[in-house]
Amino acid sequence: MLIVLMFLTAAGPVFSQEYLWPTDASRLMTSSFCEYRAGHFHAGIDIKTWGRVGHKVFSIENGSVVRIRVSPYGYGRAVYVRLENGMTVVYAHLLRFAPPLEAIVKAEQKRRGRFAIQKYFNPLEFRVGRGEIIGYTGSSGNGVPHLHIDIRDEHDRPFNPLSLGFPIRDTIRPTITAVAVSPLSHGSHVDGDFRPQVYRTRQVVKGTYVIDQVIRSWGRVGFAVSAHDRADGAWNRFAPYTIRFFIDDVPVFSSRYDRFSFRETHLVELDRDYRLKHWGKGLFQKLYRDAGNTLSIYDPDSPEAGILYCWTEESEIDSVDYLDLNGGQDILLVPPGYHAFRIEVLDYYGNSSNVRGVLRMLPLAKVRMNVTSAGVSEAEKIAWGEEPPRLTIERHLFQDYVYFRVQADRPLSMIPSLNVAVNSWKKSVVALHAISPDEYAGALPWGLDQDALMISSLDYSEPGHDAVALHDTLHVFRITPEGGRIVSPDGACRLDFPPDAAYEPLLGACEQAYFEREDSVIPVAYTVYPQDVLLKRSPQIRIAAHGHGEDPQGLGIYAISSSGRAGYIGGSWEGGFVRATVGSLNRFTVLQDTIPPEITFIRPSMDSRIIDRTPQIAVGFEDTLSGISGEENYVVVLDNERLIIEYVPSKDYGFHQVETELTEGEHTVEVRIVDRAGNVAEKRSRFFIGGR
Repeated sequence: MLIVLMFLTAAGPVFSQEYLWPTDASRLMTSSFCEYRAGHFHAGIDIKTWGRVGHKVFSIENGSVVRIRVSPYGYGRAVYVRLENGMTVVYAHLLRFAPPLEAIVKAEQKRRGRFAIQKYFNPLEFRVGRGEIIGYTGSSGNGVPHLHIDIRDEHDRPFNPLSLGFPIRDTIRPTITAVAVSPLSHGSHVDGDFRPQVYRTRQVVKGTYVIDQVIRSWGRVGFAVSAHDRADGAWNRFAPYTIRFFIDDVPVFSSRYDRFSFRETHLVELDRDYRLKHWGKGLFQKLYRDAGNTLSIYDPDSPEAGILYCWTEESEIDSVDYLDLNGGQDILLVPPGYHAFRIEVLDYYGNSSNVRGVLRMLPLAKVRMNVTSAGVSEAEKIAWGEEPPRLTIERHLFQDYVYFRVQADRPLSMIPSLNVAVNSWKKSVVALHAISPDEYAGALPWGLDQDALMISSLDYSEPGHDAVALHDTLHVFRITPEGGRIVSPDGACRLDFPPDAAYEPLLGACEQAYFEREDSVIPVAYTVYPQDVLLKRSPQIRIAAHGHGEDPQGLGIYAISSSGRAGYIGGSWEGGFVRATVGSLNRFTVLQDTIPPEITFIRPSMDSRIIDRTPQIAVGFEDTLSGISGEENYVVVLDNERLIIEYVPSKDYGFHQVETELTEGEHTVEVRIVDRAGNVAEKRSRFFIGGR
């Protein structure tokens, strides 16, 4: 069966109507549609305002204001305008709204007694004309001055604003920096290793890149590419618009970023390579469709699209082909041997670059790494003396196998021996393969549908040296889309995975180690794996904190970063356990926050005398552990009247602009801040208006 794929054209839909550019700030973009944001796609484009605020924002066409929203986070101050053709235009991060809208916002804030509000309008209630000022550019919501605009269709799905024909000048080709190839199941390898491999590109002419080495692979593998675009006049990096993947000049996969649904925006973590990003390898866009990815931006639009399969040397096919399996699923068969691959990356305006390379489908048994220690000089051997080599072993949990990596402090004369016993009775020899003179890799298939205790034994000996033996124990847990559980070795930490928490079956584990600081409740931290797999739903974690039943105040579960920084997860107390919901797997412990937040300043300052009768009241506040969240937790009162405070999270302060003139004389400001652990800070200040 021949592959017949109709790759989407480079440019998206172009509307015949000419729309007005939305601001007088500039005609330059700083971010493009469908760029990666943590946990979601970027829903529009960002327009450069040169680091300043206050530029005019115009309605791009006749329409009606249907919604306004104000928040310290996200879009900040945003106005939603529905055009006469049914599209909705969202203008975000505004400094302020146009005067009629601003008056409505302030009245609504006063009525509700809070800063964060949203209000909906009947489409006939607030009409705006093409070119009418609806607001002014700002930095609300994220602290960086720019204008964000996204365009949504009649079903509230964002689509690429460039399809409206906005006058962006772009003559610059995309840049391709790297290609990644990942083994996707046991029995697969990439250049003799069982983990993803990254290959840097070399530019030969403008827009053409190559991978210099032949990539050897086998089994079930997926490609990904790291690329970015730029436009004339700006150095900001944009996401590609279209990516196409070819094997032997046969199109096998493409993606094009025209629109998406907010219900699927979280799938950006499946469209990009979550594992490589977590490993610090950069941001890669997959050239295959992963399990659970329901985005409709791919061609072909089928499960496992783009994944390459090569399992046998005696294949009946002699060229790249799709095989139709039962249930309508196609798999992409690539016969053994050499194949040319090509990846094309295009921006919205058709500027393109490509990277070329050679893929060799080759079984692991035939891969020759050429990394023996035969080249070690006698002088080096003498320098090592009689000390045995120092070995370390690392594990990594993949979907259906456990990966082992053995590292030596010098080249070895022979391959170490690795034996693994599962549940103390099923003993397996894990074949190690040299991937460098001092590094070896192996993989243990995990065919069990149950939890099991895994005991690993690494042995190495060579003439003239003492034998080296390393032993390790790990309880491996099986998590499926139906649910599962991970428990620490001491039983004090447990994670419960609800149904649909995992996109596909995975292996999990928990290790514990000594960890203590001044605010520790328990002297241990629990590291839960795998941390490089995206979860669909959040598991529940509980950690025992026995002995604190009489004083659970301030207890919380925290994620501990590699640098030791603590991030508050949450905490509810129940029967000697602290419980919380976690969005991803990490290193966790229980800390107790007993330190109140700090009120860093109050302006006007204590006992100051000012002339301005409508001053800005500003308060700085911060918390070093659990943090401050929720408008109800920062209260500022002026002369016994609570103020509506605009909180600026990026700068740890809030402010209120007084609008009604204050009387001459003394005025008092009272501040009350509560952190997420319930600790309270209070401070009182006063200032004077007028002379002595």
